[in-house]
Order: sequence, then C-alpha cells, then structure tokens
Amino acid sequence: MIKKVSVIGAGKLGAALAFELNRKNMLSYVLARSHSKKIALSRAIEESKIISSINELQVKESDAIILAVQDSAIKELAMELASFCKSDLKEKQIIHCSGKERLSILDACKEMGASIAAAHPYQTFFKYDNEVFHQVPWLIEAEQYDEIAQFIISLNGKPFQLTDLELEKKALYHSSAVVASNLLSSTIALSKLILKEFESIAPSIIDKIVHTTDKNYLSPRNDEDFPITGPLVRGDLSTVAGHIEQLSYAPNLMKSYKAFSLATLEMLLHLNKITEENYNKAKIILEKE
Repeated sequence: MIKKVSVIGAGKLGAALAFELNRKNMLSYVLARSHSKKIALSRAIEESKIISSINELQVKESDAIILAVQDSAIKELAMELASFCKSDLKEKQIIHCSGKERLSILDACKEMGASIAAAHPYQTFFKYDNEVFHQVPWLIEAEQYDEIAQFIISLNGKPFQLTDLELEKKALYHSSAVVASNLLSSTIALSKLILKEFESIAPSIIDKIVHTTDKNYLSPRNDEDFPITGPLVRGDLSTVAGHIEQLSYAPNLMKSYKAFSLATLEMLLHLNKITEENYNKAKIILEKE
C-alpha cells in the first residue's frame, strides 16, 4: 500500500501533487531544482521536504516515487534514479505521469527491482486548490494495477484502464485532453484579446456565453454531437469576411481566428452540418491571404 510518496519535478503537475500529498500527510520529498520553485513550494511545505537533487532523496522513506517531468526527460531521469538508488528501488513504485509514454520508458528502474507504472490525470493543473484532484479520471497502466488504483482513489481520483490495443493509441488519447483544455483556453484567450479593443466592454462579458456553451456540450441530456450556432454553420459568409476585415489591425489575431474557423469548418463538414458547397466557399474566404 502506498502511504508515503516523493515527487521529482515541481512544474504545474509536480507542484500540485506535492501540495496535495503534503495536505494528506503523504509527502516524503519533492525535488525542485530552481530557486523560484523552491520558494513557491515552501509557502505550504516544510523546507526539510524540499530537495534539490536525487542525491538528497531518502528512497527508503517512500513507497512510491512520481516522476512529474516533461516527457522528453522521463527516460534519462529513470536512468539517473536507477543509477543512484540501485537496489534501494526494490519493491518501490516508480510512476510517470505522461499521457503519451508507455511503461517501458521506466525499464531502468524495473531492472533494479522496482514496480513501474504510468498514471496520467485527465485534468489541467494551472493552479492548485483543494478541489483540483477531486473526481479526476486517471489513466493507469501498471504492473500492479490495484495498488496504483488505490493510491489514485486516495487522491479522490477515478482510475481507469485501456485495453492493450487501445494503449497502442495512447498519444491519440492524450491529444483529446490537449484539445479539451489547451485549445479551448486558446479560443477563450482570443476572444478576450479581441474585446480589448472596446473600453466600454468588461472582459467578464464572455462568462455567460462560455458557460452556456460548456453546458450545451456537457449536459447529460444533450445527445447532439456538435451543438453549434453562428455564421459558419449558417453559411453567413459575408459576416465571416467582415470579421476578418476588421481583424486586419492585428495580423496574429486574424491568423488565429482563421485557424480556429478552419478547424471548425472541418468539423462541420465531417459531421455533415454543412454542405460541401458551403464548405468550399467558406474555405476560400478563410484561406485568402
């Protein structure tokens, strides 16, 4: 059973995990290499738990070690951990949090006797609060699934698995999370930036329309696959052209508007919401230099 955990990495996810584990009295150590991240962590975590290198990690005090670093650094970090800790890793759980990478990236730790796992939260961690982990789905791939699942439940999460065939498309699964959070954030940011042209309009004007759109998509009673309104689905192309013309003052915003509109156009055609004729007409307008 996982009772004590160390976290390597203090980015958005690593810091959130450290804060949450500390709040639940489960944190052994959190490794943060930058001074600014150490300062941020120290506001809620006692300094004796904040370390700067693997050399300071007391492995025997942890049941599990979470590698909360960017995907490109996981393999090298696993090798470094295995090289330093050696047999001390025996029977420890080594967990990475990538939404794309598989278990084999931790093989260096497995060779030292560790059990390895991947646990990816389908959530965004821009800011930590006491609710950010509540009921979050976690994709688990693990040698000891039940133990990792129980750990996720202790974080108030909802563990789930994919079939072996589905795991071969793990990057595709992760792309859906990027679309649901990162790209959604970009569309909202674009709306806010456009509204900066109007001193008489408060930024909060977008709140209602965003919440209604969210409700339209996420309501359990809504079986519509693309509940969308607006000029593209209506075929009101003169309006779209007018948007582009008035966005010419800011080329970057205009490019973003066109890119999002083109993506929406592709979805409308794919889901048979517009005719191919209207699709082609709209595409000409949106791709015009």
